[in-house]
Amino acid sequence: MQNKEIAEFGSGTFSVLRLTAPWAGTPRVVVGDSAFATVKTAKALLDARGLGFVGLVKTAHKLFPKGYLENYPYPRKGAHITLQANIEGHKYIVVGWKDRKLMAFIATSGITTHTSTNPKP
Repeated sequence: MQNKEIAEFGSGTFSVLRLTAPWAGTPRVVVGDSAFATVKTAKALLDARGLGFVGLVKTAHKLFPKGYLENYPYPRKGAHITLQANIEGHKYIVVGWKDRKLMAFIATSGITTHTSTNPKP
């Protein structure tokens, strides 16, 4: 059975699902580094475990709007853009910001309301 699930999800997503099994159905959010931060992992955690997810996306960007984020006209270093999509009844939030290079994360838990920023003194 384990090999079938690895083939279905991939080894990274399968590992996250295996490690989060004890917390299935609880109101928790899993925070993953870039090795595990994919749209597939975020979706699988919602569908199979009922858990939220937040993770920095670097290279595994299938189904992720990386091209849009790269081409967005950020007005200055540190500027950001927030995207939200509702897919199959689940909310996905993507935030991209420009530092020396593009940084981006995906989340399935959180809010996207605008708040003021506190500039450094």
